Parts: sequence; structure tokens; C-alpha cells
Amino acid sequence: MTDTETVPAYDPAEMGARRRSALAVLSLVLSVLPVGSMLAPVLGAVALVQMRRDPRLEGRALAWAGIVVGAVATSLMVGGAWMQWVAFKHVVEMPRIAIEAAMAGDADRMRAELCKPGSEKTSADIQAFGATLRSSFGAFRGLRVDTNPPAGAGQPREREVRAPFIATFERAEVPLTVLYESVDGRGFGVGSMLVRRLTFLPAGGPRIVFPDDEPVAPKQDAGRPR
Repeated sequence: MTDTETVPAYDPAEMGARRRSALAVLSLVLSVLPVGSMLAPVLGAVALVQMRRDPRLEGRALAWAGIVVGAVATSLMVGGAWMQWVAFKHVVEMPRIAIEAAMAGDADRMRAELCKPGSEKTSADIQAFGATLRSSFGAFRGLRVDTNPPAGAGQPREREVRAPFIATFERAEVPLTVLYESVDGRGFGVGSMLVRRLTFLPAGGPRIVFPDDEPVAPKQDAGRPR
């Protein structure tokens, strides 16, 4: 007897018919689905392990395709979601940045957060707006989302989104309605938004609006017949 043992020859007939791994197929199918792409690499890896243990299973190419495609799709999906979250945070911060800039008299910084017509306002207009806020409420402290927005705000037009906030000043907390507008050429989704209008609604006082460009209904002469 020799020092090396003879390994029995592999007989396909004794091992049974070969079959395709169901996990490998499932991995490839899920890799092209929005949520399933996150599971595809895991299922593909499990399929490769099963095929290594069972010679009757085949479909390594399918498993590897599921792993690669699923990993790429998941990366793109997570990256896109992260970019949208960052854009959303910036959109929420836009009103605060604009108010702080107006209070500081920094017209360029405020115009950067606004779309037309606010972005076309003069430095004198922006400084006057900041002076009105300061004289009415004192120094600006911060901004938070209002979970109980006032009723009767009306419906925004197409490409517009209305959001309620509470503006905290030195002498008062003032409800603030921010009208956003989607602007062409600024990407897609929330990333395309800029501030269209700021409307302060102090209790017991007149509204403070910037820019104050809302159409005013013409006054009807009392002596003119209706």
C-alpha cells in the first residue's frame, strides 16, 4: 500500500442530477428591485456557500451577478437618499438663514435663499424688512417647525409648498408661514426649492410679509352701483 491514498473518482450518476440554485436566481431578481437590492448580496453569498458544499448545485454566475448588481444598486439608493436628506435639511434651514441675514442687513446672503421676486429686492428693501422685525419683536433667537399650524392658510399653487414654523424673538414667539417654490435648473425634489415668501402672523398685530407682492384686490367705489 502506498503512502498516498487514492481518491475515489467522482461519478456524476451517483451524485444525482444537477440543478440551479434557487437562492442564486432569487439574488439576481432582487438585485434590480428598490428594496430587494439590499438583500441580494446576502442571498448571493449564501448561494455560493451552498454550491461549495453541494456539487449538484449550479448558478455561480447568477449568484455573483446578484451580489455585484445588488451592491451597486444599494449604494446608489443609499447615496441618493442621503443627498435628499441633506437637501431637505438645507431647505428647512433656508428661512432661518434668510431671517438672520435680514436682521444683520446682509442682503446678498438673504437673496441667496430666495427665488424671484425676493431675490431681486434691493438692499434697502431687505434692511427695511430686518428693521421691521427688530422693532416689532426684538432680536431673532431661532426657528422651529410648528406642529400645530394655523388653519385657513389656503392651498399653494403648482410648484409651491407651504410650511409652518415658529420664529422665536427676544420679545415674542411668532407663527411664520414659509412658501417654497420649485425653481428650474436647481436639480430635482427638495433640492430645487427656494423661499418664495415669508409671512409672519403675530397675535393681535398686522401680518409682516416679505416680499410683499401679493395681488391686492382693487377697491370698489362706494358710490358706484354694483
